[in-house]
Amino acid sequence: MASKAMLQLKGFDDLLEKIQKAGGSIDATVDTCVRESAQIMQAELKSQMQAAGVDSGLISSMPPPQFETSNNRHRAAIGYK
Repeated sequence: MASKAMLQLKGFDDLLEKIQKAGGSIDATVDTCVRESAQIMQAELKSQMQAAGVDSGLISSMPPPQFETSNNRHRAAIGYK
């Protein structure tokens, strides 16, 4: 069964501004932005889970975000698999 969620990402504009100002250090800045964005998304996901009445044990045991970088590809995965 598929589900659909609407996430509100606060602070994303600041992260995008870091990327635009990065110049020569774009890879490090993108990595920082991806990691910070994942933390924001995970907090929002936990908030939505709590609002939906999901068991607090399940929420608190959520694994931390996973990160993968390959060439120009940066990826973050949040939540359960």
